[in-house]
Amino acid sequence: MFIWPPQFLLSKPLAVFHLYYVFLKRKKAANQISTEFVQQILDKCPSLLKKPNAKGEIPLHVAARFGHGNIVQLLIETAKAEEKGLENGIDPEKQMTLNPHLASIVTKTPLYIAARRGNHKLVALVLDKSDAAVHIHRGPCGRTALHAAAMALKNEWISRTTRVILRKGKNLVKSRDENGRTPLHYAAHLGCTRMVELLLECDESAACEIDEDEMTALHMAARKGHLQVMWKIISYCPECCEIVDKRGWNFLHFAVVSLPRVTLPRFLRADRFRRFLHEKDIRGNTPLQVLAASRQFNSKMALIFNDDRETVRSENLDSKKKEHILELLKEVGHGEVAGSSVHPVRQNKFDDESTVKAREVHAVVSALVATTAFAAAFALPGGYKSDKGDHDRGSATLSHERAFVAFVIADSVAMISALLAMSFNYFLRNC
Repeated sequence: MFIWPPQFLLSKPLAVFHLYYVFLKRKKAANQISTEFVQQILDKCPSLLKKPNAKGEIPLHVAARFGHGNIVQLLIETAKAEEKGLENGIDPEKQMTLNPHLASIVTKTPLYIAARRGNHKLVALVLDKSDAAVHIHRGPCGRTALHAAAMALKNEWISRTTRVILRKGKNLVKSRDENGRTPLHYAAHLGCTRMVELLLECDESAACEIDEDEMTALHMAARKGHLQVMWKIISYCPECCEIVDKRGWNFLHFAVVSLPRVTLPRFLRADRFRRFLHEKDIRGNTPLQVLAASRQFNSKMALIFNDDRETVRSENLDSKKKEHILELLKEVGHGEVAGSSVHPVRQNKFDDESTVKAREVHAVVSALVATTAFAAAFALPGGYKSDKGDHDRGSATLSHERAFVAFVIADSVAMISALLAMSFNYFLRNC
């Protein structure tokens, strides 16, 4: 059996662990030999178990980050055997108590790291072996392991990871980060429909929780245009539709500018949402006016709003009010949630005066090109063969000339391109 030289082990102790974990990452699996190697290191120098590196990570953090479940289990069992409690090795608060200089760098627990990477097996292992409460296992910015699971964005594993964590800590559903956001806020912002459903099944009242900006998970989903998440939240907790944020915006203020043009009419057609279209924010702006200021009114919208047609026409909106709404939309697009920046909500990029005029010119030119190309197809240069005895009677006279073939190809391309341009222009105006 190979024995690691003690002098090297003591000179660069944590480098042995870290280099070995990196080596294991390149292998398909960490086998039994890997745990024997780690055990030898611990036998030679037990203090390495809780000794942090320059980043404030102890060996358990690193093993969790690389997903080595058997090594994590070994380290946990070794820590328990020392009768100092598992939390001495993985709880940041106790680490900071023992080592005050780590306060600025130790921010993640092994459970948080495993959940952040969507490793449900490792999450289950840490929870089974840990004596500490689930809420102790925190990460940066006050996030819990459930926040981390939402950030993993591994759709095939996210539901399993969430279930494992909820079995041990259902109270985490309403846990908040430093900005007052719950795991449901994170899942809604990131569009994780399945996780949203799991969290609401555990506690549907979480849909009414607000963050420091007084935004609910429904506001988060509406701001990002996640239609399925919006429907899911509303189906579990319809009363959350009544909540407004610090601007006085309800969920429709966000939805009218974030949802795609194709799905927006269908969503707003629902009778249950009609009254929210006329609710004013603290500046007196309704969702209809936000729609008028940010997007183009078209025929499909006319079928929805009926008596409100004049309200949603941009030209009927006061210029100062329109400018103020556009400034609000820029404000809404700032900040970040779940470590991901909030991109500006969708605004119509094709409605300024110069663009509208250019689009009209393009439409006229496209129509002229299509008409000319169509006419040229019937008035071929050289005419047609008309001799009675000719078996090619009715075909183009110049059909065997290369120049004629080039003309036919060019004419076809011109006509198809013009038709596509006209269709695209129509789509921009009416979709």
